[in-house]
Amino acid sequence: MLIAFEGPDGVGKTTFIKKLKMDTRFLRYKFTTPFSTDIGLSIKKILNDPLFKNINEITKIELMSKVFLDTQEKIINKYDYVIIDRWVASFYAYQDVPNNPFAKEMFSQYFDYSLGILSKPDYTFYLNADDSILFDRLNSRKDNDQLDDYFKEKIQLIKSNYKQFIEEYDSNSNYSIIFNHDFSDEVYDEISNTLFNLT
Repeated sequence: MLIAFEGPDGVGKTTFIKKLKMDTRFLRYKFTTPFSTDIGLSIKKILNDPLFKNINEITKIELMSKVFLDTQEKIINKYDYVIIDRWVASFYAYQDVPNNPFAKEMFSQYFDYSLGILSKPDYTFYLNADDSILFDRLNSRKDNDQLDDYFKEKIQLIKSNYKQFIEEYDSNSNYSIIFNHDFSDEVYDEISNTLFNLT
């Protein structure tokens, strides 16, 4: 079973996943991200290196495809229960697939679930929050590398792309759209109880 958490930076994916890791009901799950393998970690370093700030868009997307394919082979295919922090929907949203011809081409080659190359989640949690809340959370981070002009300008586009992905690719899938404005126990209970009932 593959469970994906999706949503923009600052929405609470990683925070809730950390809580799930501490929850004894979910000991059977392997918790991971697309950058958990050796290849993924190496490529993440390349993508975050200031020397590669102006890396060619095609090269960047090709590297991302290797990350996803390696994660599929090394982790998702080897565990019966996996919770992943970001999967295909994040690629679609952050690479602006609908408006990026290079990303669109890569998506059509590697990421479209109908091709059967990458596993489609059995259930997806889409977390969302108001823009002002996301900005406040990112401002409060010590490591707020995502809080730049690009992110501020693109947050609406990112959220719109997530919505389009749900409509076009996940319309017949199992998912929850959860608004996390306060990290309340009620929000965690909604997530954890839904997950528990799946298994």
